[in-house]
Amino acid sequence: MPARDRKPPPQFDRAAEHRARGLSWDAAARELGRNEKTLREWAKRLPREWAAALRRLESIITREATAHTDDFDHT
Repeated sequence: MPARDRKPPPQFDRAAEHRARGLSWDAAARELGRNEKTLREWAKRLPREWAAALRRLESIITREATAHTDDFDHT
C-alpha cells in the first residue's frame, strides 16, 4: 500500500507534539506507552505527514509561548 493511502496511527499527532515540545524519542514513547522504535518508524514511514505535523505543532507551541511572554511584558 502506498504511503499516501495510509492513515497515521491514532497516537501519531501526540507523538509529534511530544517531539515538537523537545521530548526525546524515548520520553515521547514512554508518555504514549509505546516503543521508541515504533515512534521512529512512524516518522520514517510517513515522512511528509510527520514533517507537516511537526510544522503545525511547532507553530502552535510558538504561539503559546508568545502568548505567555505577552503576559509578562509590562514595558
